[in-house]
Amino acid sequence: METVEKLEIHLAKFAKKHKHAIQQDPAFRAKFLEMCGPLGVDPLSAEKGFWGSMLGIGEFYYELSVKVAEVCLASRSRNGGIIRVSEVKDILTQRGTKFKFAHSQNKSTYSEEDIITSVKKLSMLGSGFRTVKLVELRLSCLFQRSWTMIICKS
Repeated sequence: METVEKLEIHLAKFAKKHKHAIQQDPAFRAKFLEMCGPLGVDPLSAEKGFWGSMLGIGEFYYELSVKVAEVCLASRSRNGGIIRVSEVKDILTQRGTKFKFAHSQNKSTYSEEDIITSVKKLSMLGSGFRTVKLVELRLSCLFQRSWTMIICKS
């Protein structure tokens, strides 16, 4: 058996063992997705495949993408289509927005990184959504602050 195939098998075992943490912990979910990348495994792409049926994270990001798009479009007249990811998260939190993973009764929280991932999925559709990292650097006190913004052209 090839090394990549062995890694995929171990990744699947890991996902089954840590399914609850992947679904409920945004930081753990981000690390899991980071682990999948080098193997060419994209659990977000196949909702009906092995990863989608086991973890339901494709459906989670689909639902999150819809909610993020709603916030961006609703706020466009006020901000010109540019909004901080943290502001989107705050608006969704104020609304009490939570998502249910497939085959789970628990609702999941989400992070700013989850929002960025959902916008990346939207941008792949050519939908006019993308994220841009902006950095402000103040040399006088060596202070750096950065924001990730969502830009909606549609």
